[in-house]
Amino acid sequence: MGLSSLSSQDIEKFLVLTEILSADIVEILENADKFVPYINATIDVDLGSQNLTTTGDILLEFGDLVSEQNPDTVDAIRMKATSSDVDVVLGVGGCFNIWNATDSVPTDNIFNVRDNGDVFITGAIDMNSNQINELTDPTANQDAATKKYVDDNDFWQRVGTVLSPKTAGDDIKVSGVTILDAAPILVFRDSNGAGAASTGFIEWKDSGGGRAGYFGNASSGDDDLSWANEQSGHIKIITTGAGELQVSAPLKITRDGSQASPALKFNDTDTGFYKLGDSVRFSLNNSTKMTINSTGVGVGTETPDTKLQVVGDCKFGDDNTNYVSIDGTGDVVFVGGAGLPFAEIYARDNTATTSTSTTKTQVLIFDTNGESNNMTPDHAQDHITATKAGKYKIDASISIKNSSGSAHVISLEMYKNDGTGVFNNIHAGRTLGTGADVGNLTMSGIVDLAANDTIEIWITSDSAAARTVTVEDINFCAIQIGGT
Repeated sequence: MGLSSLSSQDIEKFLVLTEILSADIVEILENADKFVPYINATIDVDLGSQNLTTTGDILLEFGDLVSEQNPDTVDAIRMKATSSDVDVVLGVGGCFNIWNATDSVPTDNIFNVRDNGDVFITGAIDMNSNQINELTDPTANQDAATKKYVDDNDFWQRVGTVLSPKTAGDDIKVSGVTILDAAPILVFRDSNGAGAASTGFIEWKDSGGGRAGYFGNASSGDDDLSWANEQSGHIKIITTGAGELQVSAPLKITRDGSQASPALKFNDTDTGFYKLGDSVRFSLNNSTKMTINSTGVGVGTETPDTKLQVVGDCKFGDDNTNYVSIDGTGDVVFVGGAGLPFAEIYARDNTATTSTSTTKTQVLIFDTNGESNNMTPDHAQDHITATKAGKYKIDASISIKNSSGSAHVISLEMYKNDGTGVFNNIHAGRTLGTGADVGNLTMSGIVDLAANDTIEIWITSDSAAARTVTVEDINFCAIQIGGT
């Protein structure tokens, strides 16, 4: 279409538009050095001190927007309002960074997102009452944990100074506890001391989960320490090797027991000690064998009326070799070396003569040791030795013949320790007639001997001249009849 076909109004509008476009073209041409035309190459554009302002998009079809104004010479996109502001940097030390105003060392990088997704933050995170979701369970000491993880692994709750399981009725199971403290290591208090419990003790569970018993004080304010078994089981104290149970305080048994079930028993249900009234008794296989009451000890009787009363046979001594036996009728039998000390020496049909005078002479014609027990007969020394101190009954019988022809009076006496001491209560004498007159003499008495004393028989004559006699038969014995 040509201009000739336009109306005058259209032509006028065209001229106005042409004037406007001409001014814009002139401005564009004047600033042409500030723009980069689209070409397939890298071209630097220097805006100088000018700002690039646009209300649309800056489109880089394929390429980088690069700034090299950072002192570290590392390519990045950096946004900063002023030289002292915090930098927002893309492309240094990760995908996204926020540096502080110092912007000189790595620690100035206060927020960093790495290309593998890791995030590093210097400083606290304030979530402003918002949540952090989708955490995995922690593995390192400083890892964050979810509420569920904490709830699942937190068994305890603390109220004041009391630490207890969060769920009422839960058991506390400990595989091993080592407490290193010089002070008391484990303390339980009743309500008089601290806590709300009315008692303070350790409970044991039985096989069914119920309470088998406890160790502690049974009630509030109770100063007694109790170890109670509330079921049918036992309380056992077990030691190994040479171990023993030692009690350094008085032992009190508060249960009397019975003959069938003693209070203090051995490894048997009906053997042990029990209390009945004011007596303590010993039961063996549900049979009372010994009773101790205020009077004495009874064996075979439950009502002793002396210090020691035995009803039935009894023995005193060693194991069936040397002992004294007393049967139920009171008969006494000595066995082996048991019994009182005694000894005997003698001579029979002697023909040896003995010279006598007014000076005493020991009878030295014994040739045989008789029976003895706990004394020492010695015919070779013509005496008997006492081994135990006490009272002894002495007996002697003599058959003596006059061998001198002339009549004279002879006397026999008991001495001790080789004639150094005389027993005046043991003495006998008679007249021997002329020729071969024979006479018999006996003497007896009770003497007090010390251990190791010796006793002998000595003879004298009233004749100043020596007289000869023959002691044909002699028997000399001693038996203890009492103590000192």
